[in-house]
Amino acid sequence: MKIIVSKSSLEDAVKNLCKVINPKNALPILGDILFEVNEKEKIARLTASDSEVIMTRDIGLSECEGGGKFCVDATRLKDALGGLSEQPVTILATTESDQRFTIQHASGEAYFPLEGADEYPMPTEEKYNETLGGVKGEWMRDAMKRSLWATDDNDLRPVMNGVSFALVDGNLDIVASDGHALVKSQYHTEADEKRCGSFIMPKKVAKILGDIAEEGDYVDIDWNDHWGHIELF
Repeated sequence: MKIIVSKSSLEDAVKNLCKVINPKNALPILGDILFEVNEKEKIARLTASDSEVIMTRDIGLSECEGGGKFCVDATRLKDALGGLSEQPVTILATTESDQRFTIQHASGEAYFPLEGADEYPMPTEEKYNETLGGVKGEWMRDAMKRSLWATDDNDLRPVMNGVSFALVDGNLDIVASDGHALVKSQYHTEADEKRCGSFIMPKKVAKILGDIAEEGDYVDIDWNDHWGHIELF
């Protein structure tokens, strides 16, 4: 398999995905990033997971010969890309014999082992009964930065360890509290004023969302009693 991709696009995706990965994992493969290459659409989907939080990023490819799935150590990949100047990089992935991942660049090349994707834990299909669409990215970024300091770290009160989202009377209330301090941000949405719904976003997810959401982005959120799905576009 051979792909050519912008170094900055790949590095940006890898840096954001590394925010999900824990330094120590019960499953070693959770220290990897999963690549799923679609030759027809010239897209690579990259996935990172800590077994609870799953994050994906799609990046366009300049050229693509062959498709498939494989896993690469996230730290090695991030370090290898960090030392390269901004030029397209060529990636060669051999998934049959020597199982090698090679990055070719104008300044040289780096290679390291890759792993098969069969053992990588994939999310189950979920049905969501609540949805909130078109939330402005700057709202999310600003609300997370204001709220996260007020969250708690007490395992005896896990409900205080995240950020509360509540849709009431057409307004989105984003609240964080450790029982002593409370921060509330309110934004008016286009949602039906009769609609209501709420969920608690884990602190880790809230921090990542605050880091990557930018002005001009929009966020769609779907959730049920157990899981949530966030799409940034």
